Amino acid sequence: MEAGGGRPAAAKSSPAGRSELPQKPSGCRLPVAGCHKTPYSLPMRIYREFLFEAAHFLPSAPPGHPNSRLHGHSFRVRVWVEGEPSPATGLVFHFDDLSAALEDSRDALDHRMLNDIDGLTAPTLERIAIWLWGRLEDRVPGLLEIEIHRDSCREGCIYRGPQSSGPVAAE
Repeated sequence: MEAGGGRPAAAKSSPAGRSELPQKPSGCRLPVAGCHKTPYSLPMRIYREFLFEAAHFLPSAPPGHPNSRLHGHSFRVRVWVEGEPSPATGLVFHFDDLSAALEDSRDALDHRMLNDIDGLTAPTLERIAIWLWGRLEDRVPGLLEIEIHRDSCREGCIYRGPQSSGPVAAE
């Protein structure tokens, strides 16, 4: 069905004189019209980032440690979604819908005292990532991974959702 050079074959005329479009080539995996063996792998991953500023302290830090005192950070969050592109839209998940889901979480965190937020009384990167997962898992089909970064500290956490029961880090 392809002409030389990997281009689609030209339309053919039917016996009735109507022009017929070439058929989707066998082996074509792209779920949209006009696929001509475009190589890609499934599933695909998309991501969206948001930023927030917040204050916190770590109750588990020893007395006198800087983390035991009130301080703030700039946080960067990247949320990954995995899936197959919809045949109708070509999208894994619409970025507008992802942005709306993330905005609710960003607003709950931005310019807040993290220790005052339900579920974040000890707001480590790990616990913030788990908290975000809990807020997003029912709103974002295909939620794959949440990264949270404190770029100024050059540290971060990656969370891939709840696993089967296993060891839990010390509180």
